[in-house]
Amino acid sequence: MPADSLWWDGLTPDPGPEFTREYPNRTVGVCELLVRPRWRRAGVGQRLFEAFLAERREERAAGLVAADNEVMLATYAKYGFEPVGRMEPYPGWRPHVMIVRSLDRG
Repeated sequence: MPADSLWWDGLTPDPGPEFTREYPNRTVGVCELLVRPRWRRAGVGQRLFEAFLAERREERAAGLVAADNEVMLATYAKYGFEPVGRMEPYPGWRPHVMIVRSLDRG
């Protein structure tokens, strides 16, 4: 994400400036991973997701999941993501949970 990213704007509770500060190779944003119905529940999504993250150089990955989407929140928790707050991505949208996972590049 670029240093002037608006990704974290409106996140509550506010995690503070050190958490939201972006610099080169800090955060990759994950928007969506869609798997066709016939391939669901076969581990395809997780394999694709892990392959994508394995190639990344950032320190962490972040994403938004609709707050009422308990299935995906549980899935991302299995992938190592933790909730860090809630936000409304755009005016009028339903609430979302911001999730973050360290990519542990050390």
